[in-house]
Amino acid sequence: MVVTGGWGGGGGGGGGGARGVLREPGETTVKGTLVMGDAPSAVAIGVPAPGTKDALFAPFLVLAARLIEKGGEGGWQASYEPIARPELLLITGSVGTERGEPAAERMRREAEAVVGRELSAEDVAKTKERFALLLDPELLDPGLCAKDPRAFGVARARRAQMEIDGTALAQAVEGVTKDQLAEAGKAFGAKQSAAIIAGGKIE
Repeated sequence: MVVTGGWGGGGGGGGGGARGVLREPGETTVKGTLVMGDAPSAVAIGVPAPGTKDALFAPFLVLAARLIEKGGEGGWQASYEPIARPELLLITGSVGTERGEPAAERMRREAEAVVGRELSAEDVAKTKERFALLLDPELLDPGLCAKDPRAFGVARARRAQMEIDGTALAQAVEGVTKDQLAEAGKAFGAKQSAAIIAGGKIE
């Protein structure tokens, strides 16, 4: 499934520049929930991320860090890998005792509640910690290196490939405003994101 709600506005490679604005969803944007199979058991919600050069990329990182931390409290989890796959954030969970679409709607509501919280200094600190490989070009963490020796090399290569200035992006995270968070948060709405519920026999 392709999410066609997009982002407008510009910005430099570090997230600075013109203030990004979420474009209106196109006619082909998924506006409901796609149900596949005769026994739906799992839900996946795809949220389109702004481009890495967009001014809303930094606030989107803040929202992603929040969701990753809070995921699991409502039976769902959020994942976002800006180095490997910067274009998409995923929220996944199980249907449980609910029917398919109510489960997706509940996950959306709970995620939007997390996204809509007031900005705090803790948000900035946790974002920089969560996405340290993206934001700190000089990072050297023996523990992380032992766990994944390739991580630093991949991060350095991808930053260059995506033309991301980690230092400038970190500064953009530190300077995020509540208005930027509100604009970035629109991507989590039903008209901009796409939900799939699947399970059982799929024909």
